[in-house]
Amino acid sequence: MRILGLLSILSSSLLFAAQAAVIVTPVTTSSGANTSYDYTVSNTEPLGIILFELTLPQNPESVQAPSDWLVNTFNFGGIFTVQWASVVSEIAPNRSLSGFIVVGSQTSGPVEFAATDTEFNTINGTTTGPVLSIAAVPEPSNLLPTVLAIAISVLVRRK
Repeated sequence: MRILGLLSILSSSLLFAAQAAVIVTPVTTSSGANTSYDYTVSNTEPLGIILFELTLPQNPESVQAPSDWLVNTFNFGGIFTVQWASVVSEIAPNRSLSGFIVVGSQTSGPVEFAATDTEFNTINGTTTGPVLSIAAVPEPSNLLPTVLAIAISVLVRRK
């Protein structure tokens, strides 16, 4: 019976540990061709968060950081990383911080994020952010009559 009780406590502890996470939630505001993404980072991890970054498919128009945080952007072969870091403050466990702002395209989609804690563990996830818009491609059914007309005219000229 003691073993079952111990297993129950152990499994409850593991379940609680598995639920710890970093949650990144954007509030979006559109203006013209751009959208502002103001991210709130919520920390349910047992350690403070000292670095937060987003991976984007395009260079953002602008970025801003919360008070006491620095922001940089990096281009790695057409993949852009926006990175916020702080050495004087952290997002403490069970706390949230807003003001991680990216201004980018009006098209929203999934983007990857990473958060680094005070022991340099990385927590990865996905949130919503600016993505490349896909240009419209003509429907094949619209091209078919044109292709057929050209083919028929070539055949008629050969006879």
